[in-house]
Amino acid sequence: HNPEKCNGPHHSGTSHAGLCTPKLMRIMKRIGYSQLDYGLEHWDAGILKRLGKGATPQLNANAIKITLDAGIRPVPNQIVGFPEETYETIYTMLDAWEKHGIVTEPFQLTGYPGSELFTQFRDEIIRQYNGDLEAFFMDLEDATKPTAVLTRNFSPAEIVGIQAILKQAAVSGDYMNARRLLKLSQQSHLK
Repeated sequence: HNPEKCNGPHHSGTSHAGLCTPKLMRIMKRIGYSQLDYGLEHWDAGILKRLGKGATPQLNANAIKITLDAGIRPVPNQIVGFPEETYETIYTMLDAWEKHGIVTEPFQLTGYPGSELFTQFRDEIIRQYNGDLEAFFMDLEDATKPTAVLTRNFSPAEIVGIQAILKQAAVSGDYMNARRLLKLSQQSHLK
């Protein structure tokens, strides 16, 4: 809180990129919102379409810009490890982070009980936990801990490594090093 720039209560909340308009953000700023959490999930158009939330890379970009223009800090939730995740989709996300100045720690995709992902990948989740579904439930916590890997194109070690590379890039702003590390990972992956 900087009393020279603002006063009164401060709020944070969760919103959807498709609901973000300049008028709404100005109103939210006026009533005290200082940050908004957006479940942007990813920046790849194909992954976003399959999620079925109606989000697009352009809606994500607009939400970030409009929110910042209103003086509200956007908090973008990002996810890696979708079933169809590839190095190309990872590069798409990294490019968007660099372009829009996003600083985030990406979550690993988690198939929570009751979700479509859990239903679709239940047998794979149980296999990864040696038949002990309760052990998977105990590992769920807050989505920051890697649990069952649902991506088809990466091993568990690879997706955790990619997640770490992305986090370091977002925090440090060193996207060139992230691309170098991802290229090395990709070359090892192809062998």
